[in-house]
Amino acid sequence: MSFFKKYLKGWKFRTGRPTLDVDSTVDVFVSEHDGQRGLARIGDTQLYVNDLPKKHKGKQVRVRVTSFDSDRSVGEGEFVKVVGESSYSG
Repeated sequence: MSFFKKYLKGWKFRTGRPTLDVDSTVDVFVSEHDGQRGLARIGDTQLYVNDLPKKHKGKQVRVRVTSFDSDRSVGEGEFVKVVGESSYSG
């Protein structure tokens, strides 16, 4: 194995469009709310959070992923619980 390959072994590049596995849970910040559901953005991936109370906009929440379209990088999930607060006050 070349020195270059040894040096790069185990390296991974991050993507702007991460995929989400159905039935997995993720902790995300909710950036928007349309009155019915919240929206979290993970890079260029969008995760819509169903049944999320509007008061949780701007908070970090745990979401169970219920569907994900990797071609469009869009998914839906169910709100589980609030896990943190945002330091953003705007």
